[in-house]
Amino acid sequence: MKSSIGLFYQFTVTDKNGKVVRKTRLRRSKSFCIAFLQMLQVQMLQIDVDIRDNLNSLETCTPGVSNLFAAAPADDVTRGIVLGTGTTPPDNMDYVMETLIPDGNGANELEYAAQTDINAQEVGANVDYQLIRSIQNLSGNPINVTEAGLYTHILVNKFGLIIHDVFTAVPVADGETITVTYTLRTTV
Repeated sequence: MKSSIGLFYQFTVTDKNGKVVRKTRLRRSKSFCIAFLQMLQVQMLQIDVDIRDNLNSLETCTPGVSNLFAAAPADDVTRGIVLGTGTTPPDNMDYVMETLIPDGNGANELEYAAQTDINAQEVGANVDYQLIRSIQNLSGNPINVTEAGLYTHILVNKFGLIIHDVFTAVPVADGETITVTYTLRTTV
């Protein structure tokens, strides 16, 4: 078996009672953005690197700062796992979601819960690290989710898009919750 590192994502949609109504298969993400490798470069070489943030501004990322910090509190779409309705295929140079779904309970909004994670652990022949975020639709209408991404810190209060995936619509009816799981997997 060849050693590898890969990124996967999966969606689980539940109704208001927590019953699973839809679950996608584990899909391979092919959409690391340039900011991901730039942040690794900062930490591995201990050098400063200019990285484009989600406001299209170049920010100097320095070693030891909270870059790659992906924790996200409830109601915050500036960091962590986020969802959107864009359909343009991802590009290596993406720095922003095409059509981010904002936090809230109005039309075309979703309620973002705090993001959680599962510590890296051995799972069969793999080692998996997972980031998980549940997002509820209280908008009064169904929303078709077609993109997902992950924003992390570049600097304090500056955020970069490191993952961006576009896929066939996942419908989320009013009252349903979609849980997004990103799995970073290594195999030896």
